Amino acid sequence: MTRFSAPRKRQVPCLIVFLGFLLLNLPELFSAASLQDLGLQQVVKVKNKSLGGKAGYQFRLIGRSSPFFNEQPIPDKAKSVVMMNSLYLNGYVGNHWLGAGVVRYSGGLALTRTNHMEDLIDWIDHDSQTAFLEAAYFTPGNWITRVGVRGARLITLEDNEEQFSELAPMFSIAKVYRPGKSQYLSVRWLSDYSNTDSLEIPGTAWTDDRLDHWSTGLQIQHTWLFTKKWTLESFGSFQYNDFKNGINQDREDTALSLGTALDWDFLQYFSVGGYAEYLRRNSSNNTYSFTNWDGGLRFKANIGF
Repeated sequence: MTRFSAPRKRQVPCLIVFLGFLLLNLPELFSAASLQDLGLQQVVKVKNKSLGGKAGYQFRLIGRSSPFFNEQPIPDKAKSVVMMNSLYLNGYVGNHWLGAGVVRYSGGLALTRTNHMEDLIDWIDHDSQTAFLEAAYFTPGNWITRVGVRGARLITLEDNEEQFSELAPMFSIAKVYRPGKSQYLSVRWLSDYSNTDSLEIPGTAWTDDRLDHWSTGLQIQHTWLFTKKWTLESFGSFQYNDFKNGINQDREDTALSLGTALDWDFLQYFSVGGYAEYLRRNSSNNTYSFTNWDGGLRFKANIGF
């Protein structure tokens, strides 16, 4: 049977449209996913040592209901399993007393390669890269205040071209609760302003700063270590984005994300598990509203030092 393959010369307009949807989703993906992978939601107590860090690798095999992040029907030939490989490294210095609390300085990197297993849409395969620097202030009652800056960029693999970059100052306040034995509940409010540089179409409203936006939102995560080797995570977030430039002038978005994950720690530094996540975006420009479901398997390796 002959396999259908779209001519490469036709893919440039499609790539621009896809990146429009994908890049509009990056604020949530970086702030709610990449930084979470760096372990920023997991701090419950301040260790006595003044230098440390964490490194890890994660492999994910995902079924995705809306690979183009829009409401249009997806042809069967465009449906694809998504494979993601992620590496991260973060470190901290400090633990200096300041008033009633402790200050810690940290930084980190997260690298993710996304591949689609169907050749018809492998032209949207990409690398995403995130880095951050921040200062965190830990105060009694498990309160954590953070201020910092995040940088990110996206590179398509087909042409190795940078399609998007971002520099965003950020601020957040979090509270960690202990609702029960071996349970942790983190509630975090965060806000940032993203200064962006995106793929531009000269002479149109698709300007290079069209993704500049102010963002604020709430993230909640519950972690339950219900046995020595099994962990159940439940998480959710609500985010508001306000855009000002180019084609996105006067555009406002809200995004709701809900998910759960079950992991088995089969060795000291290794775990496997499954997860599912729901994402709904509503936009004042209906073109960018969509619903997406992700579900799949993941393998994680983590080590602290």
